[in-house]
Amino acid sequence: ARKWGPDNVRCNAISPGAVTTETSRSISGADPVHAAMRKKLEDSLPLKRAGTTAEVAASIAFLLSEDAAWVTGQVWSVNGGQVMRE
Repeated sequence: ARKWGPDNVRCNAISPGAVTTETSRSISGADPVHAAMRKKLEDSLPLKRAGTTAEVAASIAFLLSEDAAWVTGQVWSVNGGQVMRE
């Protein structure tokens, strides 16, 4: 961000948490142990659910948009509160 900022290049990153995908849904449906582990993880999250690929993509789209023109040098934790600052 410091090196390329003067050239109007923004440098940001997304750090996703637990995300539900088609593959993870099919594994949990077929494997009771995996389903139990997934439920335990989701219950530990403040939002009580895993994220979706669309939610992660929306964060990326925002950072790529002009609405985020003054955002650089940031790592966004997109994780339903799994990791947060207090």
